[in-house]
Amino acid sequence: LVVTLSVQETQNKVLDVIGCTGTNGSQLKVSLASVDPKTGSCAQCFQVLNCSSDWCLRYIPNVGTLNIGKDPVYSLNITCQNTIGDKISWITEVRLTTNSPPTFNNSGPFANITVQKTRGVKAGQVIYAVKASDADGDYLHYRMNIKPDNGNFEIGEYDGAIKAINDLSQECIPAVTFEVFVTDKINREV
Repeated sequence: LVVTLSVQETQNKVLDVIGCTGTNGSQLKVSLASVDPKTGSCAQCFQVLNCSSDWCLRYIPNVGTLNIGKDPVYSLNITCQNTIGDKISWITEVRLTTNSPPTFNNSGPFANITVQKTRGVKAGQVIYAVKASDADGDYLHYRMNIKPDNGNFEIGEYDGAIKAINDLSQECIPAVTFEVFVTDKINREV
């Protein structure tokens, strides 16, 4: 079995659920027999713990430091043993990966959008939907700076939709600049 783990991971994470069943309902013990490299920078970061009716291979941060340059792969020898000593073992390979920052889906870093007939724009109406994606599937968070900021616009933190806060019938500024940023809360915002 091969699992991947981001070097930026900061939360306890279940890497695998281990279903180990015995004959005649006998009790089983699943354990982490060994970790290679033994002296790796995060050799103590992996544990097999009971979780509900199964066992879970967990990554425990703050026990060590993941270092993809030094230890890009950990080989974990996991053992399933019954009460009379019969056991089976297998290797689970944990491959470290880096987490990529999100990217905007438009063709470049700037989008020049003209909104015609702003006098007809009502409060809550979407002016422009900023689109970004994340190769790792992380949740995205948007924010923006507005110049000049007249309090008429906002961006949805989770959907990137720039909306009118107020009815724009009285808007008389000829051009407003929206500087949009997105982050996955793992990497710096872009």
